Amino acid sequence: MGPGRDLVDDPKGDCAVQHGMLTLDESTNPVVYKTASLVAESWRALGLQVQLDAVSASSYISRLDSGDYSAAIVVSMLVWIRTWSRF
Repeated sequence: MGPGRDLVDDPKGDCAVQHGMLTLDESTNPVVYKTASLVAESWRALGLQVQLDAVSASSYISRLDSGDYSAAIVVSMLVWIRTWSRF
């Protein structure tokens, strides 16, 4: 059995583990936030319990750097340049 397989192979059909998905908040980057929302929706359709953890850019960078997440929508440098150029 591969890593994480037990999270989706529950014989009762229940998924007791809730997954947090780290993403930028909507005001920081609406495109990334919408992408995360769509991914979360797709995971829920598969029976996973997913909660979006939408945070500010500084918190996002800090948490990615420290590994404080179970899943994350990772942004390319090009998106970061476009986001930060607005400020």
